[in-house]
Amino acid sequence: MLKVSLLSTIGVLMAFSLLAQTTSDTKNTSFGTLIEYAEKVYGPDDLLVNGSAYIPTHLQAAGHPYFLSDIWHKGSILSNGKHFSGVDFKFNLYKQELVMQAVGKSGAVTIITLNPHVLKAFELEGHYFINLGKGLSTSNGFSFYELVYEGSFVFVIHHKKIFNAHYSERTPYGSFSKPHKTYYLLNDTELFKLSSKRAFLNHFKTIKPALRKFMRQHKIKYKKADLNQLKQLMKYCDNEISRT
Repeated sequence: MLKVSLLSTIGVLMAFSLLAQTTSDTKNTSFGTLIEYAEKVYGPDDLLVNGSAYIPTHLQAAGHPYFLSDIWHKGSILSNGKHFSGVDFKFNLYKQELVMQAVGKSGAVTIITLNPHVLKAFELEGHYFINLGKGLSTSNGFSFYELVYEGSFVFVIHHKKIFNAHYSERTPYGSFSKPHKTYYLLNDTELFKLSSKRAFLNHFKTIKPALRKFMRQHKIKYKKADLNQLKQLMKYCDNEISRT
């Protein structure tokens, strides 16, 4: 069940980029105009604005708890089975929450935490996240993972920040850490943690010699690889495994 649900979610995520390209055309249609008018009059869709008031923590701490930056990003969200684009939100890595800026019909701005029970996926600055907490045998709650590769296996990244309760003259109110990334491979309903190069190579031990050579040739450093390099690496693993 999770595999089927995941594949359908991934399909929507991959469509996000195509939807973004056609947004300007949609706005020129009568249907797009009608949606815009309805949103101005009634405010955002109730299916999206389904959460609780956002209460930020450690406001005076150095740094910030968000993914990429602390500014509002326009992105796409898949919630309650519906796709919403052009939404202003941030991803709080410390609390693992999606925080949205909702503007009501009166023009009043409300900051809310979106309900993770109905939030399936979102796209932010070209990064695609899926909610894998529900249904995983290795998870007790909801959590968002960045989708990197999907083939015979799924490769994802979990991002987080921690609050450092170390108080000094430089950080009298504590500080937020830099982002921490943990790599996982999803197989059916189980996540395998591949946080180090050794763990990664051992997981693909049947192709380890070829994999080492590929990484050297393409100058891929596992923990420092960018998204394109990781996608390239996972595609290579998938292709090699299919031949064994």
